[in-house]
Amino acid sequence: MKNSFLKVLSFDLVRQNIKLKNNSVNWLKLIFLLRKRSVRVVFLLRCSLLRVPIISFLASLFLRRRYGIEISKECEIGVGVFFPHPRDIIIGPGSRLGNNVSIAQGVTIGGNQKKCRLENNTKVFEPVIGDDIWIGPNSVIGGPVCI
Repeated sequence: MKNSFLKVLSFDLVRQNIKLKNNSVNWLKLIFLLRKRSVRVVFLLRCSLLRVPIISFLASLFLRRRYGIEISKECEIGVGVFFPHPRDIIIGPGSRLGNNVSIAQGVTIGGNQKKCRLENNTKVFEPVIGDDIWIGPNSVIGGPVCI
């Protein structure tokens, strides 16, 4: 991640209309906010994308078992991600999500290994989701598309 963990998490929390002083969160405030389900899910999402193996594994396991959310470590997710109803979400490897993306329940985002597109003379199989996109309930985005 280019930004620090708490800074990225602060952007995610501001996107959920949580009031923060100076738009930043500290660990004490975060512990208090973890009572909310949407904050817990975003926190676990960011932990699962960390490059620390044991933390990443435990966060991914908890997301999968408790909420049915599977997020690959190889995907890229921008700041300000929002899950209004965090249930049964799958984001496959190589998928790229921009900033301020909202993902509803039952969404699957992943590549299609039979179809590809060229990007800078390389084959791309995964979807690219731009900034400020809302993905509705039970949507499937598969293949090399740009949204």
